[in-house]
Amino acid sequence: MSKVNVDVDNVTIQFPKTKPFFGTIENSISSFLKMEATETDDFIALDGVSLQLFEGEIVGIIGRNGSGKSTLLRAISGIYSPDKGTVSTKGQISLLSRLGIGFNVHLTGRENIYLYGSILGHSKKTMSSLIDEIISFSGLELSIDEPLRTYSSGMKTRLSFSVASAVKSEILLIDEVLSVGDYDFKEKSNKRMQEMVDEAATVVIVSHSLPVLEQMCDRLILIEDGKIKAIGEPKEIIDIYKDTSKPKTKKNKLDSIITKERPKITLQRKIMHKFTLFSLLLLRVLGLSEWAASSLPAKKMNGNEKEKNFTENWGTKFENIKNTEYFINSQTKEIAKITPRGEGKKLNLVMLTCVWKRPKLTKIILSYYSKLKKDVKSTVNLEFVAVGSEGDKSRKICEGAGFHYFEYENQPMSNKWQYGLKMTKKYDPDAVIIMGSDDIITKEIINFYAEKINSGHLLIGIKDFYIYESNLKKLAHWRGYGKLNDAHRMDETIGLGRCLARPLLDKIEFDIWGGLELKRNLDGAMTNRLKEFGIFPVSEDDCPIIGYNGKLLRAGHVGYKLSEINGFAIDIKSKTNVTSFDRYLNRDPESITFKDGGILEDYIYKDTIEKIMALDGQE
Repeated sequence: MSKVNVDVDNVTIQFPKTKPFFGTIENSISSFLKMEATETDDFIALDGVSLQLFEGEIVGIIGRNGSGKSTLLRAISGIYSPDKGTVSTKGQISLLSRLGIGFNVHLTGRENIYLYGSILGHSKKTMSSLIDEIISFSGLELSIDEPLRTYSSGMKTRLSFSVASAVKSEILLIDEVLSVGDYDFKEKSNKRMQEMVDEAATVVIVSHSLPVLEQMCDRLILIEDGKIKAIGEPKEIIDIYKDTSKPKTKKNKLDSIITKERPKITLQRKIMHKFTLFSLLLLRVLGLSEWAASSLPAKKMNGNEKEKNFTENWGTKFENIKNTEYFINSQTKEIAKITPRGEGKKLNLVMLTCVWKRPKLTKIILSYYSKLKKDVKSTVNLEFVAVGSEGDKSRKICEGAGFHYFEYENQPMSNKWQYGLKMTKKYDPDAVIIMGSDDIITKEIINFYAEKINSGHLLIGIKDFYIYESNLKKLAHWRGYGKLNDAHRMDETIGLGRCLARPLLDKIEFDIWGGLELKRNLDGAMTNRLKEFGIFPVSEDDCPIIGYNGKLLRAGHVGYKLSEINGFAIDIKSKTNVTSFDRYLNRDPESITFKDGGILEDYIYKDTIEKIMALDGQE
């Protein structure tokens, strides 16, 4: 039987909640007279928790914010002492926190290695023997002697992980760091954690990234309100968490308004659906799917033609040198390494949208992004560009939400968006996000995009999204392109929220839709336009690496599922839409899954939800 490395027995930890003498003078006097400052109400962070963690296993801990996950890790590490119960551990313990506990922002990265190492119980001699390996693993060679205050959150996490995992520990505790860092660092950290387990270490991970935990962990622990609700196989526990662990009291109202029952389909619509499926199948058999779906079908290219097209635009690809972080140009034999763009600098991200009609909905969406800008200011400088066609009416809404406003005629739509794209150049973007004026993405997606652009990606986006039909009061998840539903676009991102990096924008001279005169299907036209420049839909692993202006970049059209990002994206449908909700139902009903409305409160600001609900199909 495996050795028990951690034994938590009936542990309770509580914190006092005190009402202070703060506020107005009147409130302070009132509080003093009522003796409110001496009244305490204990908050129970952990309530009778018992568990055992064994040698050689990776255990994940999941639960809502405030459920007690991080408190449990700190109890195991010894930072918190239980008010009741005991915690017994065997062996060296390392705690890796997302915030880098013990770091001093005024010291350099090198100095913080020694500081953090001492907090973890390692001598200066030990840290000196490991410092070169720590710096190399973190990938921060160029900034290691800069003050930590110049580091991004991702850089701090890389340094923290590198120090915490440098010395062999029997017990490694990881608190919310798996979703930070570029793709290569995630790969390295995952490999190192697996090596630690192979060397008989116990690893405990707290994270909201359910797909990563399901892949890595042997067991999952679900905590709810300071108590262990379930322990078991990852998939089983994740299913329980999704089904039962959400706060019901907050969602009863929305769940009763927006239900997951499918709307009834008339006989006429069923017949039309069968006819549509037959037509799509026939077009696919004849190889005409793209011709029928796109106003600008892409030129058919075989494998050799694609390679030639790519080389003409971007030069020879770099290939990875096996088991290293380095890449080699097969033609020139040049060796290089992908380095994050502008270490310590925030990304200048410009969001472009076009507005037309629907003033109430437009105001709601633009106000949402005005609020989001404040939430992401630590990672990106977010600017907004809006192009309208209704004079002062559009201008007032857009400028009121902090958008830079430009006027242009509404049709052809491609000309309007092309004008807007040219205008984004005024604000010197590192990347541009294309976003409809009825679309919402969350801060998780913005921060994820920032990571990817900083690690050299030229074009990224999402592959699935949610749809809210305000007239029917129905919320649905659309799984993305596939099967008969635009099968020729299988690996393509959706149009909502595509993000183009500056090197790609410069390459195409900020020109995607120029001269096309299109009224719809602008995302398909963009895809085909970029194929002319060698940018094809690919997976992250298959994304070509190229050398461009002295840097290695990832030259592909790469998409991600929302579950991979732990983010949320939604298109609000009203009476006036370019792409109606019925289109998704008619073309491929199986690609739509209806949802209860409660999920909205997990991701979107409460006041935004209330305003969307109040639309009630008015526009």
